[in-house]
Amino acid sequence: MGRRCRRREIRRPTGEANPSRCRQYVPIGTRTAACLQIPCSLAFRRARSRRHFQQPCWKTQEFLVKPLDAYQDTAARARLFLEYHDGLINTRARGIRKDWKSKFVKLMHWPANSTIERVDSVDAVIVLRSGSKLTTDHFTQACLDDQLRAALTFGVSALDRYVHERVVKGIIPALKKRPLTKQQEEFSLPVTTAIQIAEEAVTARKNGKKIRPANIVRRKVQELLHKRPFQSFREVEYAFALLGIRNLTGQLQAAYGVPDLKAQKAQLGKIAMRRNQIVHEGDLVLHERGGQVKWHPIPRKYVVDSLDFLDQFVTHLEGVA
Repeated sequence: MGRRCRRREIRRPTGEANPSRCRQYVPIGTRTAACLQIPCSLAFRRARSRRHFQQPCWKTQEFLVKPLDAYQDTAARARLFLEYHDGLINTRARGIRKDWKSKFVKLMHWPANSTIERVDSVDAVIVLRSGSKLTTDHFTQACLDDQLRAALTFGVSALDRYVHERVVKGIIPALKKRPLTKQQEEFSLPVTTAIQIAEEAVTARKNGKKIRPANIVRRKVQELLHKRPFQSFREVEYAFALLGIRNLTGQLQAAYGVPDLKAQKAQLGKIAMRRNQIVHEGDLVLHERGGQVKWHPIPRKYVVDSLDFLDQFVTHLEGVA
């Protein structure tokens, strides 16, 4: 039994890699006759009542992405954009000496009359050959500020993914506990999920097999939350309420050692807003006089401070239970 369970769980993540491809996805709040919905807690209770319900093997958790691992992976990539920014800015203010150019062209076995440009940064020397799509202008502060924008975007995405993983991993155990939170009671799944569980239970009974209906519920939850952002404090608080956590603010106040979270909530909101300006507006200043295109400034220190804040915020969230 243990061996068959282990093989099945190894295959499972592959099928869940892209839940957005599921054609049975129904957004929450739809009220058409074709999109009936049932409370998630009710769907789970029905799943547990099936005669062929099998409790998940303890090895199941081994193959779920750990929320903190998901955050740290994405956060590390955000920091890498900072390194690109710092390591590629051109610090060279003079042209190339003729003797250096002659020796380099000869070393590369290029024609003696080749035109080259040189970029000197703190980490590298880059030589651009004639015809290159890159020029020295691409290594200026203004152009490389996009690396800072990418770093901030990835930082917020890391938080978003962390919260999603917390919900997907913990919602099934949370729904077993009583009493449920208001958010848990109101969170609904499409009625097609209940039908799917029933059909698979019937098929399994006929074939003498056992199924795990809880896995079906978990996948459907993942699909429903796939397009919902968890970037502001209000959204994060809602996600943790789905896990049955009612006192998120109180636990975070204790972790930060502060009497209230006004400053933390405001900072998180500004970071999320800044991310939205970059992602949805190209970070362009709106309604600029004369129709000129102008970018919002993005200081490096602001990005570093924001990433540090997100690291600390997630560290405190990890201690919330």
